[in-house]
Amino acid sequence: MKTYCLLIFFSVWICMLIGNQSGTCIVAALLLLYLYQRYKKSTWILISIGIILVSLIRVSGSMNKPEQGRYVVYEIHKNYCLATNKKETVVLYQCDDLSFYDQVDVKDIEPIEDLKNIGLFSFSDHMAKRKIGYSSSSSACVQPSASLKSYLYRCLRSDPMALACYYGIYDDTVSEITIQLGLPILSFFSLWKRILQRWFTRNVSQGILMFSILLYGQLFVMTPTLIRYFLFQTGRYFFKEWETSLAFSGILFLWIVPYGAGEFTFVFPVIMQLLRYSCHDLKERWILEKVSLFFCQLVFFHKVNILSFLTFGLNRKIMGMMFLLSLSGTGRTLFETWNQWMHQCPDLTFYYLPSFFFFALLIVWILTRFKKRFLLLCFCLPFFETSLNPFFQVILINIGQGDCTLIVEPFKRSAVMIDCGQNLYRDNVETIILPVLQQWQIHSLDALIITHDDFDHSGGKDQLQRKIPVKKVITKRELVPDVGYPFHSLLPQRTAKDENDESIVSLFSYDGFVYLWMGDAGVDVEYDLMKKYHLNADVLKLGHHGSKTSSSYDFLDTVRPKIGLVSAGLHNRYGHPSSQVISRCHSLGIHTLDTKEVGMIRLCTFHGFMWMETASGLMSLVEK
Repeated sequence: MKTYCLLIFFSVWICMLIGNQSGTCIVAALLLLYLYQRYKKSTWILISIGIILVSLIRVSGSMNKPEQGRYVVYEIHKNYCLATNKKETVVLYQCDDLSFYDQVDVKDIEPIEDLKNIGLFSFSDHMAKRKIGYSSSSSACVQPSASLKSYLYRCLRSDPMALACYYGIYDDTVSEITIQLGLPILSFFSLWKRILQRWFTRNVSQGILMFSILLYGQLFVMTPTLIRYFLFQTGRYFFKEWETSLAFSGILFLWIVPYGAGEFTFVFPVIMQLLRYSCHDLKERWILEKVSLFFCQLVFFHKVNILSFLTFGLNRKIMGMMFLLSLSGTGRTLFETWNQWMHQCPDLTFYYLPSFFFFALLIVWILTRFKKRFLLLCFCLPFFETSLNPFFQVILINIGQGDCTLIVEPFKRSAVMIDCGQNLYRDNVETIILPVLQQWQIHSLDALIITHDDFDHSGGKDQLQRKIPVKKVITKRELVPDVGYPFHSLLPQRTAKDENDESIVSLFSYDGFVYLWMGDAGVDVEYDLMKKYHLNADVLKLGHHGSKTSSSYDFLDTVRPKIGLVSAGLHNRYGHPSSQVISRCHSLGIHTLDTKEVGMIRLCTFHGFMWMETASGLMSLVEK
């Protein structure tokens, strides 16, 4: 029975992680086949069918465009809130004055769109897990709520500690892991539970605790963390065996919060529960808990703050204490003092984007029942993998309407960036380019090539130089980066009729593949290139963001690339890329990829093989 419960729980979990009906049906079929072969009990089979059917319903659903009209605010976050009309849900921006249960008139509903880059947070993908695909920046409150919950929020929203502890709304001054795990409120309820157990019997104390959690959720907010904690306590109340309790509470959580199946707030606590009950050696359990915390932070946040990691237990107790003090109004000063002290400490954050090798090694470590030699490899891999990476990488970073390409030589022997464009409404360097460099552990650049002096190509140059060391900034066509592979600047001596035709045209090759980066060079430069060089490239970055001023038919026919890349922004006012250019590419058999559609584009080569992946999930092998 215990094994059966855990099996059902993990099956439902896998179904929610897959998130589609076909995957759920495959998992269900395999589960039922296994149960029939092992147990051959019709009752258990019927129960399993019922659980899987409910799971199938929870993962189904589509994101239809909501209608304009009146909505009710039910969830508030730092820069947005969620509102529903009982049929559909929309994301509302510019909602600083709204509170819970306010009725708003929503207009101008548009799809949620953002810049997708591998390894970086995507708000549209995050909302898609919740079956929410539309937003509005045009809404007006037509009827403020008179509820107690709304009143409390209006009173507390000016206090950053109250927002973090009570509502999970935090800024950069608060540890992300602290709030995501709900440490302040969970510490409070853990202390409350101990107090109750001294006064009452186990069942009575559990009942009072569960009632307290529900009351708190009604007054403030029932976050997924609090829902998970409540359900875990409920499971312990009704079941004595930990396997049955975990399966019961876990399945209920996944049905209530299906999008939480792959979230840190659920995965890490479940791992802690499994270790608590399955590992009885206290020393070994402590080591495994630390290992799990380290790996989970890498997987979900792609970074680990060493100081926060080492003081995780202490930080939990301190946040819980400050939460208790905040009930009397004295915790705000301590909260601000603690955060100031934490930010004054040296920044010991380690960044790493987990790769296939990391997950493969992690699975081997688990299957070998936590062998120490594999544990050592798992720990060492994030620190050394990027330096041991044998692939040549060309990464077209999605910065919207602009250009930025990162070229990384095998074993990180060199790193070159072509262009570093900025945006008038977004700091590309701070929000996109630096995080990408951090997660690939690129701490310096051997060269930064600025193709020409346009803001969408050169705007981030000075800021990037202030953030990381750049050995050589190339702004003249006569110069090339000092790298260990062929890298050429074409037509260094030429007469240009405008700024775009001044663009540095870069030709480089590795592992037998040739890359041609055109900057914003136009048709005249293309014809001059055809006259002087025998051009042939496997990958062509189309000139001027795919504009019709570049990429003439003759030029494309001469170069004949297998892949044509375009860096363009969503709904850009220039209409890039041109439909005529894309049609030319298709007629010549050139497969085009546009960052505004697929996000970041990453090309990896190794001795004549090329692997391509995009932030939208497209993956492919490219033949030489």
